[in-house]
Amino acid sequence: MNELKAITKQSVDILEFDLCDAGLLGKNLESYKHIAGIIHFAAFKSIPESMANPTRYYHNNIASLVNLLEYSKNNRISNLIFSSSCSVYGNASELPVTEDTPLQKAESPYGHSKQVGEDMLGFFCRANPTFNVILLRYFNPVGAYMSGLNGEVPLGKPDNLVPIITQTAVGKNRLTVFGNDYPPAMVTASGIT
Repeated sequence: MNELKAITKQSVDILEFDLCDAGLLGKNLESYKHIAGIIHFAAFKSIPESMANPTRYYHNNIASLVNLLEYSKNNRISNLIFSSSCSVYGNASELPVTEDTPLQKAESPYGHSKQVGEDMLGFFCRANPTFNVILLRYFNPVGAYMSGLNGEVPLGKPDNLVPIITQTAVGKNRLTVFGNDYPPAMVTASGIT
């Protein structure tokens, strides 16, 4: 987190605890009296891992949100930014996908946990009309701050396409393209051109 301090030129408190433990949430935040809002990025996000261990994903991604909503309600915090996912669209019925594209059945426990989270937020907002939510539905976000202090540099084998492509470009990884309906000029020995 030294990178965050270097970028923002601000001191940042780092609190490491399990959001799925409501008691720890309250204990860790009790000294913060004026919280204007919460940005909830604390979720598991690997689709292959969610397929192998669905209960782990449901527990973490949903219990953490339930606890944050209860904490928000009890402490009069009325703003939340929720890190959702493009996976909520499932196998989209129309392209390009827009905010108005109908959601389809999720194709992974990860995607379904994000659909459940969005539904939960909708019901929570109806029950608490002064509560404000923004849903962020990412489509493989990529990039880094211009300083290079943060960005997409996975420590292990990446699950997302963009890190696989960039690692392929520098010879660290190999990308295999399946299918036979792509023009041959798009695929090279080292990956996609």
